[in-house]
Amino acid sequence: MEQTMTIQLPESTMISSLGFNPKGEVLTATYKSGGIYEYAGVTWETMRVLLDSASLGKAFHAIIKKNEHLYPYKRIA
Repeated sequence: MEQTMTIQLPESTMISSLGFNPKGEVLTATYKSGGIYEYAGVTWETMRVLLDSASLGKAFHAIIKKNEHLYPYKRIA
């Protein structure tokens, strides 16, 4: 049985929602600007760090966006 995606609705000026598939290690970010991106290789531990951060946008940029070699992404909408 495929594990369903857990949706997190962060308080952020940059991100309107996050989805996470822990089995597939895929993070889906919906930006307030309208773009939707999937980031591969995101572990549950990395997701927890993002959600526990004081600023989701700053943590997302520092951990995910600055390390695209670790978290390859694709725009899906």
